[in-house]
Amino acid sequence: MPGPSNSNQAQEGHSAGDQPLYPPLPSVESDESDNEEMSSRKMTPTEKLKIIEAILSAPDDAKKIEESIENALPSDVTLNFRQIQAAIHSDRFPDPVEKDKATKAFQKLGFLRDNVGAKSSKVDKNNAFNFGNDPDRPQPHVEGEVSPYHEESHHRATPHMQVLLQALVDNPLLQPRQAPTSAVRDAVSALDKINSVLREENAKHGQDSDLGIIRYSDLLAKWRPILLLEDDDTKKMLHESLLAYCKQMHYPLTWANQPPSSDLSRGQRGKVPESQSTSNDVADTAQDKDANSQVRKPALDPTYSGANAAAAIVPRGSTPQQTFNMQVTSGTTIPQAGSPYNDIALQAGSGQKRVVALRPRKVQRAIQPGFTTSGEKILFIQPLGLNARFVVTDSEGKIRLVPGSQPTIDLAKSAGVRHTLQDPVEIQKLRARVRCGGEYGLEFVAIGEWDITSNRLPFIVVGFYHQNESGRCEEGISRSALAKILGTREGEKLVVESIVGNTDMSLKEALKSQISPGTQENSSNNAPRLLPYREQTQPWWCQPTPQHYGSNVDFNADPTQRPYPSHFQQVVPEQFQQFAPRQHLQQVIPQQHQQPFPYQYQAGPFAMPPHPILDPSMMKSGNSPAASLMEVDEV
Repeated sequence: MPGPSNSNQAQEGHSAGDQPLYPPLPSVESDESDNEEMSSRKMTPTEKLKIIEAILSAPDDAKKIEESIENALPSDVTLNFRQIQAAIHSDRFPDPVEKDKATKAFQKLGFLRDNVGAKSSKVDKNNAFNFGNDPDRPQPHVEGEVSPYHEESHHRATPHMQVLLQALVDNPLLQPRQAPTSAVRDAVSALDKINSVLREENAKHGQDSDLGIIRYSDLLAKWRPILLLEDDDTKKMLHESLLAYCKQMHYPLTWANQPPSSDLSRGQRGKVPESQSTSNDVADTAQDKDANSQVRKPALDPTYSGANAAAAIVPRGSTPQQTFNMQVTSGTTIPQAGSPYNDIALQAGSGQKRVVALRPRKVQRAIQPGFTTSGEKILFIQPLGLNARFVVTDSEGKIRLVPGSQPTIDLAKSAGVRHTLQDPVEIQKLRARVRCGGEYGLEFVAIGEWDITSNRLPFIVVGFYHQNESGRCEEGISRSALAKILGTREGEKLVVESIVGNTDMSLKEALKSQISPGTQENSSNNAPRLLPYREQTQPWWCQPTPQHYGSNVDFNADPTQRPYPSHFQQVVPEQFQQFAPRQHLQQVIPQQHQQPFPYQYQAGPFAMPPHPILDPSMMKSGNSPAASLMEVDEV
């Protein structure tokens, strides 16, 4: 595309009715947060106007326009091309003069976009065409992450940390700055110099001055109780704390391992030879043997050091002075050459990289007319510009609304799948037909993906039908089109009733009822299990449990067909056995074997005292007030 001479010529050519040299002005997207989510902060209106002036003043050359934008951007703002387009769009400036300048600058950005080879409809916000992110500038610091120079400094500090930790093994009460030996003093001095270099690099890169600083005093303080204590459980807990501290401070994980012994301080500690013993049964007297064929007995609990050994596998290419002696206990093996796990072993030491191995799992899709790639049948197509949504049904008959790809859209159209009703004229015709009388309703409700944290409801497509003497009409329409036909309230009531079976809820409540924990559909067989059977007369809390009946009872059968529990069954008297159900008959115990059980009333703790008038023991003549009152003198 030939570049325009200047922005004024473009304005004159456009006003004269000629073909404009710049691409047309597209509409700004409504979701501003999506365009500016990668920016470090939002620009002020003054800063946006400064960028507009820089774009307009730049020559009609792609490189010059890019440089002018770079110079006009604030130093603490990082924007890509799409974000710059959104920031200087004319809709953001109410002033007519500023709006006109923004329009010209936006068109000039279109010229720049076409010259760098990015199509106007394919500019992605995450592509490499970024402004404000010059590779020559220092990259912004990511909080909690170390840089390569930190790892290099930790690599150089490892031999000095070996010296300190070995001295701590020999003397657990060691104070690093009051060390009696020159080796410890030299190690402390070297670590202090490394820390000074780290602080200078942090300041140069705009990072926290203490990021990656080697706190050797803290490490020694965490190692000291591990060496002094005898309880293995406490050692295990303290070592877990030390390992977590190394991860938090981004130190090499080998700094949390067992310190090297004096016999191995000059030997190879990069990896354990195959001839070395790897169990906890190595005797303490083995230290008198050759140093290259023995390993110091681990001081940690064997149940934990296995997990620690996995994190301490030495990186490839390491030298003996780069890592500490790795501890391997019983039950833990090292991947050897030829082992199937040799290529997937976790590697840790000074970085954050891991190797992940997965078993193969075949995932397949198929494209066929009238179906989605996952095999769901398409009932309706809801066009949305170049894309579309599909009303689909699965093998169980459930219906939902899903987004569709372009190949599936083309094949669905070729298979004769109908579109949803979107033409305003057709919607008005359907509305007039409904108001002329007849039966109408919904065949289904298809709900799209819904973010339950958002206040917006999901997209909904319904299967609307109307039937009168002229025939039956069935259409797939959106919820907004349903509101135009029936009214907002009536349309929402129909949707709610189709979802939950009644109109006592709002639409949002009805949708939430379908995604509540433990329920997938609103059906009678999903009712709470504690509710009584519909034909039961006995309260649900009095229902007998399975142990009353045995294991061969069908609890889904009618309650009248269930056997009585064994502890409820009674002997039916002989004279009434002909009236008793056959399943409840029992053999009568002979009379000579029956034991009489005389009933005797026993007053409870809250029983009333005996009344003198009603008590039989006091009804004797002359002994009760009733008898004395009833006596009459003879005349």
